[in-house]
Amino acid sequence: MDKVNVGVSSEIGLLEGVILHTPGHEVENMTPENAQRALYSDILNLSVATKEYVHLKGVLEKVTRTFEVSDLLRETIEDNNVKEDLVRRICEQEDAATEIDYLLNTPSSLLASQLIEGVVLRRDNLTVS
Repeated sequence: MDKVNVGVSSEIGLLEGVILHTPGHEVENMTPENAQRALYSDILNLSVATKEYVHLKGVLEKVTRTFEVSDLLRETIEDNNVKEDLVRRICEQEDAATEIDYLLNTPSSLLASQLIEGVVLRRDNLTVS
């Protein structure tokens, strides 16, 4: 493989690391309404986004350390106090207080995925809204 010279720096110094997110099911779950809320400029095609991500990550790994959002989130919520605080804040913000106990009892690896990809709200009655 040919050596690639890439200069990546910031206004104050060399780049020490980059936090990345591998595109996943959240891309497929995106709607025009939640795309705007999530600050997406457009709805992405998962296969195209994945290919572009692989190339970007490959370049960045040559010049700096890379960290995955999902790994960092999973490690963070392994602390039960942090997990509880985060779940409660998100459920309060999303008006989903009925999901708190379910999410708090979800293993950290699955919860990290759900927080990124979205959680299907459970219906516990027959009323359709």
